[in-house]
Amino acid sequence: MTEIMGRVNEAESMGASIELCRYAEQMRRQEVLTTSDFCFMADLVDRGVKAGYLNEQVPITYDRLGWRRDAQDFRPSKLYDINAARIIPRVAEKGEYLPIDPELADYEFQVYKYGCQWDLSWEAWLTDQRDLSLLADYPASWGLSARYTREYLFTAQYAANATLFTVGQGNLITDVLTASGEGLAKAITAIRNFTDPSGNVTVYTGPLLLVVPPALEWTANRLVKSASTQGGDTNVADNNPMFGAATVIVNPFLPVLDTTNGDTAWYLFCAPQLRPAVRYGYLRGYENPEIWVKDSDARAMMNSSDDPFAGSFATDDIAFKLRFTFGTGLVDWRGALMSEGTGD
Repeated sequence: MTEIMGRVNEAESMGASIELCRYAEQMRRQEVLTTSDFCFMADLVDRGVKAGYLNEQVPITYDRLGWRRDAQDFRPSKLYDINAARIIPRVAEKGEYLPIDPELADYEFQVYKYGCQWDLSWEAWLTDQRDLSLLADYPASWGLSARYTREYLFTAQYAANATLFTVGQGNLITDVLTASGEGLAKAITAIRNFTDPSGNVTVYTGPLLLVVPPALEWTANRLVKSASTQGGDTNVADNNPMFGAATVIVNPFLPVLDTTNGDTAWYLFCAPQLRPAVRYGYLRGYENPEIWVKDSDARAMMNSSDDPFAGSFATDDIAFKLRFTFGTGLVDWRGALMSEGTGD
């Protein structure tokens, strides 16, 4: 009997060992699957953020109106810019080449960090990832939010800015943007004849950008995109002198940020590569939004791998973080003109 019971115990022990080995193998397969899934999910989240950030359904204008210069770090910096071109003197035979001392204009600039986080329950994550709706929709909205925020910050830098636009400087008027084009003609004449800070007559001959709110979109397009106008009792077509005078850019954020004249004010910008008015930039190496997931502080007894999608030890929460950098600043008031659009 004793011998029989010994064999039974031995068999049970062997069976337990086999079961334990099976469990270990199952956990190993689960570990491999988790690692593979994590790589796939991380890639899907990253693609979703990029897709949302590049989605043109949220329009941006800062890449067309602004002068890009990235920053090395987050500290405020004073940067210098050589002013506009000037007339080069003629050199006589065997004459001396005389120096032209550049005039330097300085301006301050600083890049800031922006971000937020989302907490999800493990139950919601486990349910929604079955059809990948969470991984597809949430990151796209994060990317859109980053795009939206950067455009908002850039527009806030110049919209109705009392420092950039003043009557004394000559770049603030009140003319209404109408189909006759008188106000726009006045603005173009003014901005093309601003001299540089040292007083050199270096008229601006480059392209112009007409920035308007949605309320003035159709007026602006008719004004500069129509080759002819209709007028008079005979309704005869006349040449439109304002045709091609500027490129129209519609900024929906203007009435949001300018609660006084947001629907009537319009702006004229020089090409930022030639005469910049507003600057924007990123922290070098961090130009695109980044998405992060918090490591889980929980670990399965038989699983040595870390799975951030396992949730926290106390509540099973899964935390994501969005981070991006951006900065804006004023450069030269001569590069832009504003009309409040309140005149008669």
